[in-house]
Amino acid sequence: FSCNESWLASIGGEDDNSLVVWNLETGKAVCGSPAASDACHTVKFARHDEFTIITAGKLNMRVWDFDLANRKVRPSDCNLGKLQRTINNVYIDQNDEYCYAGTASGDVLKVNIRTKLFKHIGPKSRMPQGVVTIEETPSGELLVGGGDGTIAIMDPIALKVLRTTKIEAGGVTCLAPHASGQLFFVATSHCSTYVVKYEGLVVELRSTCHSTKIH
Repeated sequence: FSCNESWLASIGGEDDNSLVVWNLETGKAVCGSPAASDACHTVKFARHDEFTIITAGKLNMRVWDFDLANRKVRPSDCNLGKLQRTINNVYIDQNDEYCYAGTASGDVLKVNIRTKLFKHIGPKSRMPQGVVTIEETPSGELLVGGGDGTIAIMDPIALKVLRTTKIEAGGVTCLAPHASGQLFFVATSHCSTYVVKYEGLVVELRSTCHSTKIH
């Protein structure tokens, strides 16, 4: 959703792979375009600009200009140098300056949204099974969830891991910071939810559910 909740951006499946922008008031498509030559996995609007969209996926990362007057979306490819990554998700910082992309290789790419240039990559020790989701702590650090159940707090400048913990019941699928600023919720691939305190990364099981068929 756009920052003013006027527009919705969607990505089609493997047989489509198109970026489409929808008018939420009318429910009709405004414009669209093929998202990339390879599969696109994620799409997000900028936090403060309703006309800037970021998409990313297999060997692609683009910043789009949503031209409402001409009903078009125009892409600019991000320059990642020699890096070849499949991007699972993107997180945009509070100032719309940098985009952090979690990859299937287990590292995080930092890209300048305005210049579309790659800035940094980390951590050196990659997360097994990839980086699945990225959020932000109240103090401005990156909160990163891995496919192996790892939860890490990272420096957003150096992309170094500051502290980490691991959940054994499946991989992390979602991180949701609590409004109190003291804790966050974690959902896993085994249908369990946890509460984790920022201080010390203390993990507490909140609920469990069946993750396989019931016979």
